[in-house]
Amino acid sequence: MKNFRLYLIALALILVGVSQNSFSQGIITGGISGSVVDSSGALIPNATAKATGESTGATFLVTTNGEGFFQISDVPLGDYTVTISATGFGSASVSHVHVVAGNINSVGKQSLAAGSAAQTVVVEASGSELINTESSQVETTIDSEQVQSAPITGAMDNLALVSPGVVNTHADANSNTNGINFSVNGQRGRSNNSEIDGQTNNDTSIGGPSFFFDNQDAIQEVQVLTTDMSAQYGRNMGAIVNYITKSGTNAFHGTGYEIYTGSWLSSLTQSQKAPQDGWCTGGVTTDCAPTVVPKFVQNNWGGTFGGPILKDKLWGFGSTLWSHTYEGGQTLTSQGGLFPDSNGISTLKSAFANNPAVAAITANGPYSTTVGNPSTVPGTTPQLVTVTDGTTVANVEVSQFQRTFPDTILDQEHLGRLDYQLSAKDRFYLRYNYQNNPYNPAFYLTAPNVAAAGAYPNVNGISHEIGADWTHIFTPSITNQLRYAFQQSTIAFEGGSISSCTITNQATCSSFVGLGGSLAGYGYGFAGAFPQGRIIKVNQFQDNATIVKGRHRMTFGGEFDSQHSPWGYLPNDEGSFNFAPNAAINAANPNGIPFRYPAAGGCGASGANCDNGLTGFLEGVGELTLAEGSPTIPFKENDFSLYFQDDFKVTSNLTLNLGLRYEFYGQAINFLHNETVKQQTGSNPFWNTSLPLSATTIPSLPSDLRNIEPRIGFAYQPSFAPKMVVHGGFSINADPEFYSIFVNLATAAPAVNSGSFACDGVTVTCVPGGGLTFATVQAADSKYIPTGGDPRINPTQMVTSNFHNPQGETYSLGFQYQVLPSAVADVRYVGNHTYGNFQAVNSNPDILDVQKAFPN
Repeated sequence: MKNFRLYLIALALILVGVSQNSFSQGIITGGISGSVVDSSGALIPNATAKATGESTGATFLVTTNGEGFFQISDVPLGDYTVTISATGFGSASVSHVHVVAGNINSVGKQSLAAGSAAQTVVVEASGSELINTESSQVETTIDSEQVQSAPITGAMDNLALVSPGVVNTHADANSNTNGINFSVNGQRGRSNNSEIDGQTNNDTSIGGPSFFFDNQDAIQEVQVLTTDMSAQYGRNMGAIVNYITKSGTNAFHGTGYEIYTGSWLSSLTQSQKAPQDGWCTGGVTTDCAPTVVPKFVQNNWGGTFGGPILKDKLWGFGSTLWSHTYEGGQTLTSQGGLFPDSNGISTLKSAFANNPAVAAITANGPYSTTVGNPSTVPGTTPQLVTVTDGTTVANVEVSQFQRTFPDTILDQEHLGRLDYQLSAKDRFYLRYNYQNNPYNPAFYLTAPNVAAAGAYPNVNGISHEIGADWTHIFTPSITNQLRYAFQQSTIAFEGGSISSCTITNQATCSSFVGLGGSLAGYGYGFAGAFPQGRIIKVNQFQDNATIVKGRHRMTFGGEFDSQHSPWGYLPNDEGSFNFAPNAAINAANPNGIPFRYPAAGGCGASGANCDNGLTGFLEGVGELTLAEGSPTIPFKENDFSLYFQDDFKVTSNLTLNLGLRYEFYGQAINFLHNETVKQQTGSNPFWNTSLPLSATTIPSLPSDLRNIEPRIGFAYQPSFAPKMVVHGGFSINADPEFYSIFVNLATAAPAVNSGSFACDGVTVTCVPGGGLTFATVQAADSKYIPTGGDPRINPTQMVTSNFHNPQGETYSLGFQYQVLPSAVADVRYVGNHTYGNFQAVNSNPDILDVQKAFPN
């Protein structure tokens, strides 16, 4: 895949600032650099540069090298006053030096006068801060004031759209989103790396963030990196979106807010009032529906508070957000489908007291759960259906039914952060954030008649994240940042109508029961996709070191990630029953196993009056589709990366950015290989044991060792055009695999043995007592699933033997020009070449219709 982008940023005002300097810093810290000269322009070595936080009082001290250059590394974000002094010279002070993440703000050349007189220079924000003079990296930084005032209602990823080369993917998301899903420089929306404070915030299964950070008041800045990133950054081929949280200061400060959105002043849309859509207008009141504005209320409230615990030493910050959304709710019906109502269920219990089908209807049918007040549809007329168990005949009342659901989303999000300046050489940071974002009941995930039958899940989204680091200054030119992060996110479509039916325990999940004709089906398995979900657990260790030597600013380090991300999902593991007439066939009855009608009559000629799905259910005559395999897939994976970056200032107006990154991703798919080999070589193999294991198991894949990723760039400021900077760069990046690919393999042959078989109610009895659930059906019926065959004749999911990480080459060339003191124009060409991208290929497509349409 090749994509090319040409974009123009004209008059890039202070709304969004592209970072202006080198990026050899910690991911949540920045730096300050400069040089010191005397009044004649001669360099002053061993001068002292001290940066003092204007809001925290924290100090950082370095000395200039032999060339009069200094750099203060790993500086927390904020504004600083830099004081420069040297023996035999007066001091100079530069105030309001703004530090942003991943960048070095240069104070330029500072001249000291001989003697003891001090001088002060005040630096204000200007267009010069928008010009990037030392790197090829394309980065957009949105500061706290801009984040706080942006009209995005917590949809933080929407801010990425202000970055050049970023577009909305609209319906082509295919991943989690915290707002819009976006593509960068033509890459997929899944190819973006989400971070909080420079630490992992990714859903390893489908991509996108796992923690949906909404509290705009709690963000110090949002950093969006899109092109030619330093070797320090990796994991994905697209953008890096980094939410950096606020910290406390020496002053107590806080915010509070309430945002109300409601329908009380809303008007109707065209589709909600147009007569052609069935709405009553112009005084017409018959054969139409009255127009009503759908009810909607959303309240977002919360706040932040921070301040000193120990002045100049220890600071705390916390935030909270609550978001409650209420809509008018919906009443969903069986859409014409009929089922025994309260009178009909009483008749069944009386006439067929010990029948397992009656027990199943009572335990798992549409009226088994009272949520939503299931009832008959007003204005409809009950009907009588004649049924039999082969001995007794009864007339059972059936009706259409309905269920009313509330439409509610209740979200809460909390954060706490500590920053501790232990000494001039040691600084610590600790953060914990929590989110609970349920949607209960999530009836919208199923068809209306399915939800009305009581088959709907809840959506549970609970996240815990911890971030910590320790920054140590070994010498004025050597610093190190050791970091740890823990992420646990549970994203599950479970519970709902059966609260105990979860991704970790499916014992009580009910089977789907189809009755055919005008009779309504029911059961949790009706939806086919539930329960399902995943628990994402990641332990992340990072180490970043910075060395400044002469004209070189070198960063190097690595990262180790230990992932344990179990999935819970197996279609048809609860079983899908079809009791419609003639649904079950066997060798003796190729046109359908007939129902058994009592000799005493009551079912009419040839049993026609009793020829319905309720009779099949009572007699246990039907077809069962059942899958045997593991509903829990405990994926595990260890990844690591190493990098080295040298930002080499060749001359005063030319900087080369030279980096190399290596990434290794473990093969989580090999768990499936081990499990399928164990199954096939054990006492109960699914498939014909005479077949080779290569045909009956998931293959074992070697690790991909090719992810060697160079980063090359430059920034050149021509002496004849001091207001212009030329940038260029080339980089290679790789995407990790997505576990959703492996879930597809884990739920199909050869990992799963799924089959359909006929139940005649006599020799093959498929309806166990105690209801139809995962536990009862698996125990009673898994023995009937055909075994000993060839998985290749079934629908199978496989990956190629050379399955590997996709890679993307990105190259760019651009110009920045300071048009006005506070405005910069940026023109840049960006191209990329992506290869080895993940794709799904149908290896056995149905081309019969094409052959018929084009016979020659």
